[in-house]
Amino acid sequence: MPNYAPLSKLTIRLHWIIAIVFIGLLATGWYMSTFEAWPLYAWHKATGVLLLLVVIPRIIWRLLKGWPKALSTQKALEQKLAKVTHWALLCATLIMPLSGLLYSGASGHGVFVYKLQIIPQNFSAENPAQVVPFSQTFTDLGQAIHHYVGYAIMLILLLHIAGALKHHFIYKDKTLLRMIGRKG
Repeated sequence: MPNYAPLSKLTIRLHWIIAIVFIGLLATGWYMSTFEAWPLYAWHKATGVLLLLVVIPRIIWRLLKGWPKALSTQKALEQKLAKVTHWALLCATLIMPLSGLLYSGASGHGVFVYKLQIIPQNFSAENPAQVVPFSQTFTDLGQAIHHYVGYAIMLILLLHIAGALKHHFIYKDKTLLRMIGRKG
């Protein structure tokens, strides 16, 4: 088994902040779209924008530092699956907020981060109470990406969690302990 290499506090903190907020946003997004909970949209969009401000440094950090070394010997297929899963999650943490910005911004609804306007609303000249899209094409594209990538992430997250539990309970290595900052 390879030597135990602890992860930096920054790596662990970025991972868990993004994981918890991202899962919360996924759950909120599913709830909003299922039950038409419109009042949650402002919170969802603002939190997604703020998450993007944490995601970008995490991606830079991961690209600079590389991926942590595996703590157990895995089959080649498992190693490839782990690598694909990690890359998919990393990319998704960028794609989701960007597609949400595209969707909301192009639709004319604007993006606000708790009263701070990031993308303006686009009201109709004929009916100032009605919002009109800046671009229906980009609205549809942003919506489709946000929707389908959201469901894909839910599956990838389950795979990621299953892998962490497999390391902990079957391989009995310290991968999960390392991710919570414990040596075990």
